[in-house]
Amino acid sequence: MTARIASLVREHMLSISEANPRMVRRLLTRLSSPTDFERLCQLFVADRLGKIPVGKIEPVNELRVIYREMGEVNAIKPILYGRHLIEKGFKPGPKIGAALKVAFEHQLDGTTDFDKLLQIAIDTLNS
Repeated sequence: MTARIASLVREHMLSISEANPRMVRRLLTRLSSPTDFERLCQLFVADRLGKIPVGKIEPVNELRVIYREMGEVNAIKPILYGRHLIEKGFKPGPKIGAALKVAFEHQLDGTTDFDKLLQIAIDTLNS
């Protein structure tokens, strides 16, 4: 329960000027539970209504619409794992972790093709 509250508090100050699927995917990865998405939206609205002047709630409503359009979405899980890079001959270590992080950022931005993500990680390791 504490982790769930902490993730809501941590994310509630996020600046939402324009809602988009990328933002929804990123929020889902940072929340303790995907079911907390609506709670976070409620917190966004309460925070905006409590300010002087009152903040805009339209971007929050747009987030909700995008979330519903995405369907039943759980926290985004990586497509690419360290074992995939190790199978390509790379040695385990922090460099693989950094490359996986870069690939995951691309995944959150909408790249879902395994081969493209693998190539992004390989390019990161070779740079």
